[in-house]
Amino acid sequence: MTQIAEAAGIQASEAAMRAAFKKEGDSRRSARKKPFLTQLRKERRLQWCHEVRHWTAEDWEKWVLFTDEAYICLLGLRGRIRVTRMAGEEYHPDCIAPKFNKAGSIIIWGGISGGKKTLLVIWDWNDLANITAETYVRHVLVPIMWPFIQEESEALRVEIGI
Repeated sequence: MTQIAEAAGIQASEAAMRAAFKKEGDSRRSARKKPFLTQLRKERRLQWCHEVRHWTAEDWEKWVLFTDEAYICLLGLRGRIRVTRMAGEEYHPDCIAPKFNKAGSIIIWGGISGGKKTLLVIWDWNDLANITAETYVRHVLVPIMWPFIQEESEALRVEIGI
């Protein structure tokens, strides 16, 4: 808070700054976390949404295999980031903290298509160091995704990394 006062060129105690922000409807809150997306990735996602906006539920079941991964921190090294914001601004770009991969974590990967699920892949971050094209092909595409797609002959369109 005192950094804000200094940047504004005023002298004020932290208590005075908190009171002023509270009067205006701002308060200190934890920053929301969401995956970091580059501008290019945001544009590609929006373009893809425009391309498939006319699809029916049956189209989605037939043509798309949704995949995702999650990083689970095992070491408890998470810190809380506090931001000053107004109610309703929780997902404003200035009020979020991007999530990044950390050592001491496990990575789980899975996919769904038309009500069916792929096998779940669990990676120890320390064993794989990070996900590369090579490790992804070796641990996900070849043993899990391709057999799933071959079994589900309708799932011909696969969108990865949108």
